[in-house]
Amino acid sequence: MEEPLRILFVTLEVTPFARTGGLRDTVVPFNPTTGHGTGFVFQQASGDALLAAVSEALGVFADRASWRRVVQNAMVQDFSWGQSAARYVDLYRRALGGKQGSSAMGG
Repeated sequence: MEEPLRILFVTLEVTPFARTGGLRDTVVPFNPTTGHGTGFVFQQASGDALLAAVSEALGVFADRASWRRVVQNAMVQDFSWGQSAARYVDLYRRALGGKQGSSAMGG
C-alpha cells in the first residue's frame, strides 16, 4: 500500500505526512533551516500530534522557497527497485558477516 502513496506525493508535487509504516521509512522530517527533509512526521496517534504536524507544514507553506524545497526533496527521491534491491543485498551481506562469495546476485 505504501508504494502507491509514495508515487502519489511525487506525482502531485505535494509533501507527505507520516506516522508509522513503510511511508514513515521514506519521510525525513523537513528542517527549514537546513533545507533537508521530505515531509512532516508525527509520533503519537492523536489529533493533537497531527495538528502540530499540520501547523508545522503551514508554517513552511507560508515561506514559498521552503515549501518548494521540501516538495522538490520529496520528488527527487529514488523509489526504484534497483535502490531497494541494493539495500536488501547489503543487508544480506551484513547478516552473513561481510562474507562475499559467488552468488546469483553478483557477489
